[in-house]
Order: sequence, then structure tokens, then C-alpha cells
Amino acid sequence: MDPAGGDDPDPRRPHGEGFGPALATSIVLQATAATVAKTATIAGATGYPGAAHILALRPAASGGSNTLTINMPTGVQQNDVMIASISVGPSNVTITPPAGWALVRRMNQASGTSNSLAVYSKLAGAGELGPYGWTFSAGHTGAAGGIQAFSGADPVIDIAEENGQNDTASVTAHATPSVNTTYSNTMIITSYGVGATSTWSQPPGMNETANLQGGSQAFEMSWVLQAAPASNISKTATSSSTGYGNAHILALRRVLGSFNAFETSTAAGAISGVLKTKVAGTSASAAVAALNAAKSAVAITYVGTMRVEILDASDNSAATDANGCRSTWTVIPGLTQDMTFTAADNGRKNVSGTISNSYRDVRLRMTSPAGAPDSIGCSSDNFAVRPSAITVSATDATWTTAGNTRTLNNTLVSGGTVHKAGQPFRVTAVAQPGTVTLYAGSPTVKTATCLLLGTMTGSPTARSPSRAGVERSGTRTNDSATHSEVGALTFELEDQNFAIVDAADSTTAERFIPQTGGTIQVGRFVPDRFRGRSGSGQHA
Repeated sequence: MDPAGGDDPDPRRPHGEGFGPALATSIVLQATAATVAKTATIAGATGYPGAAHILALRPAASGGSNTLTINMPTGVQQNDVMIASISVGPSNVTITPPAGWALVRRMNQASGTSNSLAVYSKLAGAGELGPYGWTFSAGHTGAAGGIQAFSGADPVIDIAEENGQNDTASVTAHATPSVNTTYSNTMIITSYGVGATSTWSQPPGMNETANLQGGSQAFEMSWVLQAAPASNISKTATSSSTGYGNAHILALRRVLGSFNAFETSTAAGAISGVLKTKVAGTSASAAVAALNAAKSAVAITYVGTMRVEILDASDNSAATDANGCRSTWTVIPGLTQDMTFTAADNGRKNVSGTISNSYRDVRLRMTSPAGAPDSIGCSSDNFAVRPSAITVSATDATWTTAGNTRTLNNTLVSGGTVHKAGQPFRVTAVAQPGTVTLYAGSPTVKTATCLLLGTMTGSPTARSPSRAGVERSGTRTNDSATHSEVGALTFELEDQNFAIVDAADSTTAERFIPQTGGTIQVGRFVPDRFRGRSGSGQHA
């Protein structure tokens, strides 16, 4: 109202102006932190005594809230490793992390605008959900932070693979301490915090994931893949303003270092074991274990698609490489399998298949990722794939010569095919099942009386084009077998040496190749010649 009691005709004029002092109020947004003073000027030339007041209201993101909330990175899957870094001021603030986050290291900077940098880790669970909130004690001056997620990383972060330090002066170049990497393809992760208003330039060659200002805190976070092992790795980020801060570096090794394979009955948690003799044409299984970077334990968090190849490991002329393989071991065609490890497999999964042919010396080679591997491992144990049995027969060309014209299966007392005792005949052993074409063993006599059998060999005209000197037919023969007695012969052959590579870990029943149906009867053998003596007669 106006002093005269009428309505004030000018709405721009402060109400009550006629009663005494003039009053003015103003607002402005201060974009950056600074020491601020403001001056207002009274219209007219005459000065008057007065009073002035200034008030700064800070936004919730600059310390007004006691919780810093960070979203979970997109695409996070079970067993991914998440690394969070939080920069907050002052250095004596209490930080309460979200449930499940473990403190890796906290660095406190007391100089300048004091601040702390805290680094945390978390293994993503099934159906992991964010966001995540870090809570601070009252009186903090601002906070900023971020989360990085890595698949295929080892969740066990060794203290020797991370380090942090304070700046010792007010600087723009903020260097981490150094770390050493022992294994290939290690992820280097850095984070920086400084008590200043600043933007950042990430360390040269690194990939920046956060460049933030939160109240009194400027924060930066980056990563880079360290392909080869190295020593004294240190990274320097540059702030646009000088300040005292903290720097941290972490070397996150891959979860996968190699593979091994062994019998499915091998104890859980094992990283090595034996592979026993397998039988051609029969389904067999092996356990494939993913090993950590140190190859000292099962990589229980490994997930991904890997490849299993079966190698003919009979040629050991090349040296063993760092993966436990030799360049002279060759892939057996048609047996390669890809299989996918999921989180539920806990780093171990069974592979099954049928090997249709026979091999004296076999190993498994396992690689990941399938088709473009950077992790390779050959099974530490080798094994044989033997024929299921050998089918044996006896034949001759004539009753005094070996050959395959006549079958010697006559057990009758008279009549039928006969062969002279002491004269050579042929013994043939055919590997079973019929898919076995590479059998090159030498069966020997298991049970017989008076049977002489030399070394059984294969056909020199049927050799494998891929394996020089190895017969393809799967048939072994000997043309010098003899039997010195007359009548029928009962005998049985057995190959005890084909799977000799498994002598230390497989039973004789598992290794030895039996004769189909057990013993067979061969005959009939007749005397080679008769001897007569002259007699004398007398007449009466």
C-alpha cells in the first residue's frame, strides 16, 4: 500500500519504499569454483550508509547429497569383473561402499584441497543389477567416480598387481607408481583424483572412460591392454589445473591362461591328470579344465567358446613350446569340436566323441577363442586309441606254402583241407571295427601249443598318404607261422604293445587288444613225411 492509503500504481517499485531504506536482490549461476564478491550501485550521486550480504547455494551433485550413485556399465554379464574408483573430499571423509564391493586400496591426500581416492572391485553375479551408491559422512565437499567392467578377467586381484600414491606437490602431471605384469594380455586400469577445478588429458595411449568434476574433486579413469609382460609400468594423466591429488594403477590379469584335459573321474579342482586308453568306434569322454593365467588353478569364472582338436602326437621330433605342444603334432581331420563354457560350468566341462580309427599316441589341443586363439594348451598326458579287437584267421596257398587260397579251418579226423605239419602257413589279424585302417600293431601268441609265429606286418602297398610308412588296411599278416604237430591247433592272439603309452595309467584290460571270440581252431595238420625201416624174412 502507498503512504496515502491508495494503491501503488508502479509494481516495479519495492513495497514500503516510502517508509525508509531501499532494498535490492539478485541471483547468478557461478559455473566454476571461485572466491566471489559482488557490488551493487545506488542510483544518484549521493552516497548513503548501508549493508550487503552474499549467499552461495551448492547443487546436490557438488556435495549436497551424501550418496554418489553410479550406474552399472551396459552389457555386464555374470563373472565380469567391475572396478570402481571414487574421488571425494576432504581426506577424512568416511566412505561406505555398496554391498558386495571390496576395497582394493584407499589413498588420502592431506595437502591442498584435501581429498581421497578409493578403488573397489566386484565380481558380477547372475542377474547383476545396478545402480550402486557410495555414501559419505557429513561435511564432504564433493565426489566423482566411475565403474569399468571387464569380461574374461581374473577376479582374484593380487596385491602385487596394484599400487597407488599421493602427489608430493601441487602439479598438473599426476603419475601412478609402477607395477609389473607377469602374463600376456593384462588389462591396465588407472584412476586419478585431484582437489581442484579441472579437466583431464588421459595417459598417452590409454582409453578414457570418465572425466568428471564433482564439487571440489576432479576425476579421471582409463584403461589399456598390455599385450606382453612388462616391468615398471607407470601411467601419467594431466590435469588442466594444478593441485594435490592421488593416482592408482591396477593390472587385471586374464582369467584364462591355458587348458588341460584328463579323465572325467579326476577330482574336482584338479589342473592335471591322466587320459586312459580309448577304444576306436566307441564314444569316449574327457574333462577339459580352463586354467588361470598362472596355470596354477582352475579358472572357475572362465566363460566363452573354445575349440578341442585331437592330435596325432606320434612325431615328437620338434621341441615342446610354451603351450605344451609340438609343431610336429598334426590335427586328425573330422574330430574337431567347439564347446561353450558358461558360468555354471565353473571352469570345467566334459567333451565327448567317437574316434573311428586307431592311433598309438594322441593328445588334445584346446584353444580359445575358437578360430582365433590367443590361449592354447595341449593335454599334459597322451593316450592311445586301440582297435576294439582283432579277427584272426589261418590260410595257405598249398599244403606246404603260405598264402590266402585255402582256409585252414578243418578240424575233422579225415577229409577236408589239410596242411603239412612244420610247413609255413599264413596268420592274418584284421583290426575291428571296420573303420580302423591305421592299425600297425603286431599281435603275439597268447595261448597255443607248438605254434611258432614271427612278427606280423602289414601290406606295403596300402600306405596312408598323410602318414608315411603306416599301413592303411588295418590288416596284419605273417607267412612264416608253423605248427609241428598233427591234428588241429587251438590258439589265440593278443596285442599287448599297441597302447604302450598308457602302461603307467591304464590296466591291461584297457590296453590289450583281444582276439574276437577268443580262441580259434586251425587244421588239420598231417605228417610232413613217413619213415620206413627195411625188414628181413625167413622161409621154412
